Amino acid sequence: MKTEVAVVGGGIVGLATTLALHNGGVDVRCFERGLAGQGQSAGEIRLFRYRHDDGRLIRLAISARQGWMEWESRASIELLGREGVLRFGDDVD
Repeated sequence: MKTEVAVVGGGIVGLATTLALHNGGVDVRCFERGLAGQGQSAGEIRLFRYRHDDGRLIRLAISARQGWMEWESRASIELLGREGVLRFGDDVD
């Protein structure tokens, strides 16, 4: 079997890269020694930080959240909780 692109690692970045390449018509394979999403991507919390001084980072966080919600729709499963996070401290008005 000949593959155009091999992605090593089935965490969130590896899976997102594999999906984007696949959707772009690239012959791609993702290789993961364990279960996909069970390494650094495991856990029950996904945090989208919107407090940045750089507006580009805010737009990227919004885009990332939208991407996760599209994956939820595509997979028919909930990937993101609908809880909020409260941040407090000296640097919060």
